[in-house]
Amino acid sequence: MKSLSFGGSQVFRFSRSATLIFAFGGFLSACAGPGGLFCKAEHDEPAVARMMERSCGGERGASLQLGILFESRGDYEAAIKYYRAAAAITSGQSAIYVPPAGDVAGYVMPFDAGPREPGSAEAQFRLGLFYYEGKGVKQNTSKARRYFLLAEAQGHPGAKLWLSENPA
Repeated sequence: MKSLSFGGSQVFRFSRSATLIFAFGGFLSACAGPGGLFCKAEHDEPAVARMMERSCGGERGASLQLGILFESRGDYEAAIKYYRAAAAITSGQSAIYVPPAGDVAGYVMPFDAGPREPGSAEAQFRLGLFYYEGKGVKQNTSKARRYFLLAEAQGHPGAKLWLSENPA
């Protein structure tokens, strides 16, 4: 039996098989983010495929560039997908489910996933425009406003202008 500590206190004791499940669960959690293992990085153009790989690795800048690229080509569905990945706010916390092992019941365990990040202000601004104009999505001014507010909180000039011209 082994012990696992979280925040200085012992969380539970587990056997070798639970250790493998825990480690695999952490691996899956890390792979399910904006990119990760389940992200496809296939494209006919090698440069785009390389950028997709970087986006799959969680690089917000690559996600933003892909969003801009696909928007310029009129592929709004793909643009929105990459803008959302770039705009995503990360809390710095995540959780995984630890299945039951022996007499220990299964439970959700929080863990530190890195620093909190506000997401790309440019991607948030562009998503706001998509929702405001109904480009590739159903027009939704309240969602547009939320994205503009997120971008404005980071000092995005376009978002500030839009909010000043469109008061609540």
